[in-house]
Amino acid sequence: MERLLVTTSIEDSWDPNLHTVFLGEWCKKSNRQHIWSKIEAEVVAPYGLKPEQKVSDNDEKHEFYDALLIELSSKLNAFHQTDYSIRYWTILIGPWLDSFMMVVMNRYKSLEVALDSFQITKTILINQKDFSLTRNNYSEFRKAINSDLWNNALYVEILKNMNNQNVEILVKKINNSKSNKDKVEFSLKSFFKKIVFKIFEFCSFLSRNNDAFIINSYLPIFDEMKLKILLGQMPIVWRSPELDYNFLSDIELDRDNINLEFKKYNGVERELRRLIGRLLPKIYIEGYEFMCKQANNLKWPTNPKFIYTSNNFTADDLFKFWLGSQVEQGTPYYAGQHGANYGTYYASKNWTELNTVDRFYSWGWRDVYQDTKTIPAFNFKVINKLNSTYKKDGSLLLVERSPGTRDGIHDRFYETRASHKEMLKLYGLLSKQVQKNLLVRMHHRSNDFLSWQKKYHSLKIDVGKVDIFKFIKKSRLAVFNYDSAGLLELLALNIPVVCFWDKDSNHLLPQSKKYYNLLKSVNILFDNPSQVADHINLNWDDIDSWWYSSEVQDARIEFCKQYSKVIKNPVNSLKNLLLL
Repeated sequence: MERLLVTTSIEDSWDPNLHTVFLGEWCKKSNRQHIWSKIEAEVVAPYGLKPEQKVSDNDEKHEFYDALLIELSSKLNAFHQTDYSIRYWTILIGPWLDSFMMVVMNRYKSLEVALDSFQITKTILINQKDFSLTRNNYSEFRKAINSDLWNNALYVEILKNMNNQNVEILVKKINNSKSNKDKVEFSLKSFFKKIVFKIFEFCSFLSRNNDAFIINSYLPIFDEMKLKILLGQMPIVWRSPELDYNFLSDIELDRDNINLEFKKYNGVERELRRLIGRLLPKIYIEGYEFMCKQANNLKWPTNPKFIYTSNNFTADDLFKFWLGSQVEQGTPYYAGQHGANYGTYYASKNWTELNTVDRFYSWGWRDVYQDTKTIPAFNFKVINKLNSTYKKDGSLLLVERSPGTRDGIHDRFYETRASHKEMLKLYGLLSKQVQKNLLVRMHHRSNDFLSWQKKYHSLKIDVGKVDIFKFIKKSRLAVFNYDSAGLLELLALNIPVVCFWDKDSNHLLPQSKKYYNLLKSVNILFDNPSQVADHINLNWDDIDSWWYSSEVQDARIEFCKQYSKVIKNPVNSLKNLLLL
């Protein structure tokens, strides 16, 4: 029997006349069920969901990462005739390299499962004029990870180079009629923000060349300004200017000198080495001189006392080029915790920001990674929310996780779908009394609105475009179904909250498990929706008696000391910590 492997939801890559093997659930869009339900098809099992497999894959990635980073840094230095350190190149390309590796490993290993499970005979490559796997910058690469067209091309590129397979690749041309540009919705708030930042940019002449450079500290804007005043400098709020990268699409340099040796390697390591030079964004090759020039022309301090950010170290390419050159000159570089999972997640020890800073300011933890860089601070995100309240007789707020990006080594799409089904199950297990007084908060990028409405017609749903604290203050209890920053925030603010995820906590570092077990012991953290529903139904009429019991409060306080600390005079305290 001929079997067609379908790798994406692009229906031009399907053939209803052939027995179809869908590579994953992402191929079957819910609003196209009337199409795919009529096709004779099977679905490949999701890759890498077992906790031990996740740990093993992450260890394998880390083993490859160090070698690839060293070799690629050397290649880039030779190509650009520079002599920068590994640290410099890690700042510039580290976040991309990490994402690239997870994406290629996932696509490769998913194809392995398909080929091992089915006798695949054909697949279809969608050929669009002027299409390229190479993206201009890191942000464009991140968007491409969820693009069907990009993934279709990547799957085929990997498939045709895998060993011992005889899959016929059919090519189907389509017109390049649809725009790939994201729709940009007008936001009055964003409009005024841009005006304010333009004013600050105009006032940059008031800064001194040796002022500390603080950008996106995660403090509220007025608290960030206060911090700068306490440091004895003008309270200028810095932002990176937007750049137009479109011109890079028309520039292609010979990348032969960037490509790594791959022929003597096998399996997924071979593919990583073979594809790394091709997928490296253009700002690191064709646009490198342009980016260096733009960074040098920034009206930012030229000799800052130190550099501090809690956000820009990942996706702000212009900042990273400027930061890299500053670090090479000896400027101290500090970073603050960006969200959840730092100090708790087993893979966090390899994150770029933790391995390139001189100091890292956490939300409370220390000594997790056996280094001396981490300095306990506090949860930067809650200092303007300390007066936040909830409603004792309010509603139940179910907070769904983000659909995420398909950048995990494991099948994150399947994992997210399973998580959504668990939330649907939770709703069905709640008493009618609770169901009548409930709101579902979806992530703004979620596509689950119809899924909720189809199953529960009268349900109140928020699509994630309003500040969540608008609903927190009307709720008596919030429920999260993932290990989230929202959980940490509400625990710090002493607002009733519960959370649940799979009972296996292999994603946690050994040092953090005892603190999560504390939350389990007092019914803040659960293993499944049935346990959560039982707890809510039992305590619904008097959530406060449970929440304010000494056992719950003691556990909450102990946990927050480690992972979501709240302190008095936070801005002044951060100033003192930065000046240590």
